[in-house]
Amino acid sequence: MTGKKTMIPQINKNNLFKGTCRIMKNYITIEFFLIILFFSICSSSVKSRSYENTTFICADEIGPRLKFLIPNFNDSFKKNFSLNLYSKKNRDDFYDIDAEILKKSSPIDETYYFYKVTLKPNNNKNLSGEFEFFPPSTLMFKETNYPYENFACWTEK
Repeated sequence: MTGKKTMIPQINKNNLFKGTCRIMKNYITIEFFLIILFFSICSSSVKSRSYENTTFICADEIGPRLKFLIPNFNDSFKKNFSLNLYSKKNRDDFYDIDAEILKKSSPIDETYYFYKVTLKPNNNKNLSGEFEFFPPSTLMFKETNYPYENFACWTEK
């Protein structure tokens, strides 16, 4: 055969070994860092913000409908308390309603609590219903024989 001879590159086994060692060293360093990060995240405890002793005002599209103070629960998860329920026709008028509040933890996240409130029927006013409050901003309110209404909530300053 006539023509040019092709050169086959020679692999230096020493350089190949050094390159492989460098890659493995970087891999072990990254893996070690990830293991440390994983254990530090898992060992730290996370607490949700407490909304106890906080006053909230909740409103529909027109104006305020509820005003209430989340009581301090201490060791129990159920308390009696009172709240203000504003009239739908005149938002300046409100009724003081007795209610029972239940502090519940989320089935997905045990660090998050929401509140289920049942209004106690009053002899003078034919008001009854319930709501679930998901702090800090969402409340689902249900008066008897009516569908749920979604209210936006905020803290009173």
